[in-house]
Amino acid sequence: MTKKWVVGVLGVLAVAALVGVGYSAFTATATVNGTATAGIAAIEVTSTGAGYCQYPTGAPAPGSFVFAENAKDTVLSVTVSNLVPGSICVTSVTVQNVGTVPVALSAQLNATGGICSGPALNCYDVATTSGLSSAAGIFSVPAFANLGGPYLDSISVSIPAGSTSAPASGSFAVFYIGSAGL
Repeated sequence: MTKKWVVGVLGVLAVAALVGVGYSAFTATATVNGTATAGIAAIEVTSTGAGYCQYPTGAPAPGSFVFAENAKDTVLSVTVSNLVPGSICVTSVTVQNVGTVPVALSAQLNATGGICSGPALNCYDVATTSGLSSAAGIFSVPAFANLGGPYLDSISVSIPAGSTSAPASGSFAVFYIGSAGL
């Protein structure tokens, strides 16, 4: 019985060796090395000119613009002075994608003292062509443009018609936000 047992074990080992040789003969390994890098989402805001002030009839109105650009922080400050009730001052800004990936553009209007918050008189009304409006009480909008190239937005400041006065000054900031991905 031991002789049969030894022959049986040797037979099993021989079959296992043949299976191992067959497996190694038909198996290959490949290695893939890769690198992944992320794109950059970045936008830049610049003024397009001095702007203009006019009455609803289109006649020129008192008012002037002063621009201060800070390229490092991509901040554009706009100061409007000498407004009168019923006039509107309009200026335009260019929002440019300076990153390496397309971005969805959205905006937010933040206002401090002197800016209308809802339909009101005796305050400064701020609106943009991208959909922001202090008079409507809307202080942020969803994505409104996909920036593969430049986007031109107009910002208007006015004292509503019928106002009898206005604060000495009003402050607001328009934030443009570029978001990549979902």
